[in-house]
Amino acid sequence: MLGKSLLLAVVAAVSAVNADNEFLGFNYGATKTNGQIKAYDDFKEEFELAKALPGASGKFTSARLYTMIQGPSKDDPISAFQAAIDTQTSLLLGIWCSAGPEIVANEISALTKAISKYGTKFTDLVVGLSVGSEDLYRNSVMGIENKSGIGAQPSDLVNYIGQVRKALASSPLKSVPIVMSIPGPSGLTVLTILSSMPWTGSVSMPILTFNLQWPIPLTTLLHCSGMLTKPRKRLPVRKSGSPRLAGPLPERI
Repeated sequence: MLGKSLLLAVVAAVSAVNADNEFLGFNYGATKTNGQIKAYDDFKEEFELAKALPGASGKFTSARLYTMIQGPSKDDPISAFQAAIDTQTSLLLGIWCSAGPEIVANEISALTKAISKYGTKFTDLVVGLSVGSEDLYRNSVMGIENKSGIGAQPSDLVNYIGQVRKALASSPLKSVPIVMSIPGPSGLTVLTILSSMPWTGSVSMPILTFNLQWPIPLTTLLHCSGMLTKPRKRLPVRKSGSPRLAGPLPERI
C-alpha cells in the first residue's frame, strides 16, 4: 500500500493544475514494500487513495505501471487493469525491457490478453506505453559508472518497439504513443532510437552528477523545461515568470 504520509507530503508540495490532455498520477509497482505480490484490492485502494488526496481536488487520476503481468503468472494481465477500469484511472503502461526478449514477449502477450478480455473499457484508459524504462541510461557511460544495472541495447529497444506495433496493429491501441526514458548523451545511441519513432518529446529536469560542472544556478534549473524536437536540438520553453535556460546543452545530464 502507498504510504499515506508520503502522498500527503507530495500533494502539499505540488500545486497541480489538470489541464486538457495533462495526466497527473503516481508510479505503481507490482509488489508491496515487503515483496508480497499486489492483488486487485491493493491497486484499487491505491488508485482511490490518490484520487482522494486532500487538497488535490481529485486530479491524481493516472497510474504508471512498470509491468503488465500479474505475478507469479507467465503472462496473465495484471489486476491493476481491472482496478483502473473500476476507478476510471488512466494508464501509462510499461514493459521492463532489461529483463530480456522472453519477458518482453510475455508482456506483449499480457497486453493482448487484456485487450481481448476488457475491450474498450480498458483501451480507452491507456494514454501511452513505455517500452524500456531508463534502459538507455543504464547502458550509457554514466549509467555504467554509477553501476545502475543492465540496460537493453538500442537495437534491442528498436526491435521491441517493432514487436509492440505489430502486436497492436489491428487493435484499438494501434496508435498508442510509445515513450521511453532517453538520457542526455548524443550520437548513434539516441539516433538509433529516434529513427524508429515518428514523434519524440522530453521533459527536462535538473540532475545532479558527480562529474559534470553546471555553470547555471540550481534555482534557475528548477524553473526550466524543454521539448526535444530533433536529435541534438532543444527548444527551451518558458512558463509565465520562469527564466529560460540559455546556452548549449551538456553532452551528458
